[in-house]
Amino acid sequence: TSPSGRSDPNGSPTHNAKQSQARHKDQRRTEKEIKNIERKIARLDEDKRALQTKLLNETDPDEAVRLHEQVTAIEKEVGQAEERWVELSDF
Repeated sequence: TSPSGRSDPNGSPTHNAKQSQARHKDQRRTEKEIKNIERKIARLDEDKRALQTKLLNETDPDEAVRLHEQVTAIEKEVGQAEERWVELSDF
């Protein structure tokens, strides 16, 4: 038994408060990352729309290929960001 009369130090209010604070900190960190991902996805979507507009109006085949590759890269990045968002949302 500890001096405070508790036999289980892991059940102490201090320990529980520290665990609660840690969970709260993790939750805030997760929420912040989710918001950052949402902003990133929105920015990437805007970039993608702008590139698609350029691509539709492009007459130079080499430039069209370059633009298409950029759109494809952005789509991949959006997909990865969305996967991370889902992972964090399930947290």
